[in-house]
Amino acid sequence: MKFLLFIFVALGSLTFGQVLQASYEPLVGSVALELDLLNKTNAARAENGLPPLKADETLALAARHHALEMATLNYFSHQSPTAGVSTPPERIAKAGSPYIAVGENIAKMPPMLVINLAEETVTGWMNSPGHRANVLETRFTHVGFGIAKDSQGFSYVVQNFAYQPFKLLGAEVRSRSQASYLIVLDVTLPQPSTAAFSYGNQTSQPMQLQAGTSQVEFSTTEANQLYIQGAVPSPKGDGYIFQDGGWLTLASGRYQADELTPKTYLQIADATARIRSSSLSEVTLTLDGVADQSLAVFVNDIYEPNAVVSPGVIRIELPESAEPTTIAIGEVLSGNQVNISMAFVLENDGSRLVLAPSNPQALH
Repeated sequence: MKFLLFIFVALGSLTFGQVLQASYEPLVGSVALELDLLNKTNAARAENGLPPLKADETLALAARHHALEMATLNYFSHQSPTAGVSTPPERIAKAGSPYIAVGENIAKMPPMLVINLAEETVTGWMNSPGHRANVLETRFTHVGFGIAKDSQGFSYVVQNFAYQPFKLLGAEVRSRSQASYLIVLDVTLPQPSTAAFSYGNQTSQPMQLQAGTSQVEFSTTEANQLYIQGAVPSPKGDGYIFQDGGWLTLASGRYQADELTPKTYLQIADATARIRSSSLSEVTLTLDGVADQSLAVFVNDIYEPNAVVSPGVIRIELPESAEPTTIAIGEVLSGNQVNISMAFVLENDGSRLVLAPSNPQALH
């Protein structure tokens, strides 16, 4: 049996700390047998012209726990009956891995094959189209193994794969309170449309607005005069076109419209600002091996243009939210195509970052 999952997509008070840890209890594996499985797997890949997989302890920890549970509860399946670890992505996240392009092979081997367990298991996987596809998947870079025996002497073997294009060295969250301004726009559209807004040096995420007048809200920590401008998709389908704009003085809340901007598809009827206290979470991810890669950040599945992405470091500043916030990091392939590689959840207190398991609905 196999499991394969890839995901693609075309300051006041402070708290600070390292926030990512494995939730599984440590579980020592069979070093010699896991190494034998790794060598046999890489030999099969070499025979097919593929580079070797690297051993990964987080993948091994997830594999060991799943193998032990299957042997203890006497079942054989990728799906666990235990809440929170029912799928391979959930188990791999609990083991401490943020990577979400993952796969899993499992095997149940009878007692008479225990002497040559690694060879018999990998041979069996290579003779099965589904398992073979995982072993020979070109995108996988890392692997981990787990083995456990049940009371009848059957061996349960789990092989977990992941695509890890770069290494996560650390993840931290700094929560802080600060004064900010709430900006409220009265926006009029002749027909329903997606719209985005720039305000000072910030850009909003695209949003869907109905025909007529809608209120749009933003928060900013700037304290001066801002130029605000809307944009809508071009009728030709070749990007966005700028529409109405104007200057908003934050301290007074006074808005001065720019009479020279086009207003065909969007009009800013009015803009106001009021001061308020807000809480922000500053997320810092430290990475290794990304010097030659272009990365993109997504917040709740929407591209985050204000994230600061530099070689080795990603910084994201997020407002407080009543709901957990999903943060995903991906490699920009070509054009606007992004391959999502890792994901996290910022909990609703804004001070703790936890690993986000992949969506089980995305299986294929």
